[in-house]
Amino acid sequence: MKKNGFTLIELSIALVILILITGSGILLLHKTVTGWEKVSENVQSIQLLQDITSRIVQDIQEAEHVLVDGDKLKLFFSDHDLTYDYKDCKVRRIKGSSASYLSIEGEISLLSFTQAPAGTILMTISSPKTMLEAAALCRN
Repeated sequence: MKKNGFTLIELSIALVILILITGSGILLLHKTVTGWEKVSENVQSIQLLQDITSRIVQDIQEAEHVLVDGDKLKLFFSDHDLTYDYKDCKVRRIKGSSASYLSIEGEISLLSFTQAPAGTILMTISSPKTMLEAAALCRN
């Protein structure tokens, strides 16, 4: 007798193999997407720290005089003063009587300044995921 088609056992085995391959593909896709999201969050965190650091370093380099007062950085220019500090879990930049924030609450977990010899200001800034240290030379 000639056999046309597949037996129930053959179809069942093919279906199990297809389910295993599909499940593995879905798991791999899920792990890839999850990993990509974590990398993206870390990149955004590093970018924020670099942006804030660049802004502060540029102001330090342009300042005529710099003073580290506890956790505050005071910068003196010929026509205005600037202060950077860490308040309400945010980096705050004060120019005259107006204040602006360089981060939103929770993005930054630490901001500290240290005045080193020879006019160097050491800055440590960190987010919950990343830490960055920078040094800037003041021209005073």
